Amino acid sequence: MNKKNNTKEITHKSKSKSKSNIKENSLLAGKENKDEDETSTRCYKLTREEKETLYLIDDLTGTCIAESSISKDINKLTKCNWDIIKTQHYSDGNVQSVMFSAPRKYLSVRTVPNKNEVKKKKEVNEEQIKKMQKGRKSKNAV
Repeated sequence: MNKKNNTKEITHKSKSKSKSNIKENSLLAGKENKDEDETSTRCYKLTREEKETLYLIDDLTGTCIAESSISKDINKLTKCNWDIIKTQHYSDGNVQSVMFSAPRKYLSVRTVPNKNEVKKKKEVNEEQIKKMQKGRKSKNAV
């Protein structure tokens, strides 16, 4: 019976540890606290190299899931009315990452221009040049 009471006291004490002790223990252990739920907090901020945006397409349900830790992408997906599934915060309360969901048809892929292709300049004939010069003269005269 003492063992049960001791374990209860220990678990109670571990829950009441300060954030700095939890941070030290998780860094020493090399992993996050297992007692944390899905809206867990990170002890350290992600660097620019660690931030990313992932798009996952589920063909069975026809949904697209996006998870992002880049604030620009988070704002864009929020403005496009994607449903927020999960949000993770840093220990100071700032948003670390957000997981979104939307129907697959709202994710569009665009064509990347060929790097080797030279853009063709529009050819301007003499009539168009005269019209432009006339327009500039009348604009400057005013």
